[in-house]
Amino acid sequence: MSYYFVFTGDSLNEKNKEIKASLNKVCANIDSEIEEIEFQDTYLLLKMLISIEVSIAEWVEGFTKECEFVDKEYLCSNVDKPKDDFIVK
Repeated sequence: MSYYFVFTGDSLNEKNKEIKASLNKVCANIDSEIEEIEFQDTYLLLKMLISIEVSIAEWVEGFTKECEFVDKEYLCSNVDKPKDDFIVK
């Protein structure tokens, strides 16, 4: 299934290489695939394809363990791509 995730943190745009490497590692370990990545200064928007057999919590835990500088709280949607004004709220 496809999911949109929004993660917050400091200077995420500057850490894009580290985040991409971590995402690739998580995808290799947990049946998932990166569909889209958008870096902003204060948040990261991801569209991920995750196996139906994998729980969202398992995937998020794997990602946040790899990227400890990303906040543990996140937004997840499988309906619409979150818009910037909604994310900022």
